[in-house]
Amino acid sequence: MLQTAITIQTINYAFPFSTYSFPIDGNFVVITRGRKSALLKTDVVVALKSTLADEDLSKLLYKPQEEIALPNQAKLEAFRDYILEARKIRVTLAEDVGKVRQSRTT
Repeated sequence: MLQTAITIQTINYAFPFSTYSFPIDGNFVVITRGRKSALLKTDVVVALKSTLADEDLSKLLYKPQEEIALPNQAKLEAFRDYILEARKIRVTLAEDVGKVRQSRTT
């Protein structure tokens, strides 16, 4: 069901006498250790590599709740607005860019 929501952007609802598919407009980020998720297929994979050792990275990422500083409401709203506007941007690539990318994956 989650894979369907990611790839087809629909969610199925089962009612007592029928089932309906409803369109959604969802954005998904799949975070995994390793190259790909074992459970979900994604269109884009972005490899991230830390410059810190695993132990230092764990200390940086995992903190007690009282040490976590959350952004204020205005900053959160500005970030949400930025994401909403960024979704409207249409990107086109020249044909030769696609050929270069395809030749690197084969």
